[in-house]
Amino acid sequence: MTDHPPRTRIQQRNRETILGAALEVFSQHGFRGATLDQIAQAAGLSKPNLLYYFPSKEAMHEALLAGLMDTWLAPLRALDPGGEPLDEILGYVHRKLLLSRDFPRESRLFANEILQGAERIRPTLEPTFSK
Repeated sequence: MTDHPPRTRIQQRNRETILGAALEVFSQHGFRGATLDQIAQAAGLSKPNLLYYFPSKEAMHEALLAGLMDTWLAPLRALDPGGEPLDEILGYVHRKLLLSRDFPRESRLFANEILQGAERIRPTLEPTFSK
């Protein structure tokens, strides 16, 4: 069973509400510490309503990570292999700090995933780091 694609504005809004609540809960408690009940409460929706849009906690987490990866890897992909190494590193660190400042919950979610071994994002990371 896969998550239901939104068909109406209400469904799109509910899906966004659920993902926003899931981001808050996952960034505070990590994947293992987060529960569907916490996410439902944060979203102001019932647990069955969550499961209509996402079949599991894992599916919500994966949807968040999928949306996050392009943004989070952009500073790495912006590195110029022919550039001055020090300038490239400083530029990368600056871009990452701006991302962390502008997206603190996403930053915590990404950091938690890395600290837990990056199991869920490894398929996305491997092509980037194998270049």
